[in-house]
Amino acid sequence: MEPRKSDGLPTAMLAEIRDARLAKNLTFEELGKSLGLTSRQISDIETGRVVPQFDTLSELLRLLALDLVVVPQALVPAVESLVQYERELEDDPPLYAVHGAEHDLWN
Repeated sequence: MEPRKSDGLPTAMLAEIRDARLAKNLTFEELGKSLGLTSRQISDIETGRVVPQFDTLSELLRLLALDLVVVPQALVPAVESLVQYERELEDDPPLYAVHGAEHDLWN
């Protein structure tokens, strides 16, 4: 069986990569340096002009605190729902919070 050629990374994945890079305040150049790539190569990956090799994609995602997960198609809606729920939790302010370094229990 001949492998099917991909049309590229899904747009949702490209958006996740871009959003994760921006959330970490990384430039194309900074991220590229960590991967041994140029800023242009990072831009080309992020915009879908270039599809990286699997090992490059895997390392890129790791650096952005993302991961690829193989999920049975029947479970994709459940996983998407969990991801959406997690994002909503991140957007909501905590019910309580302690402010100031004098209250930092971990240092």
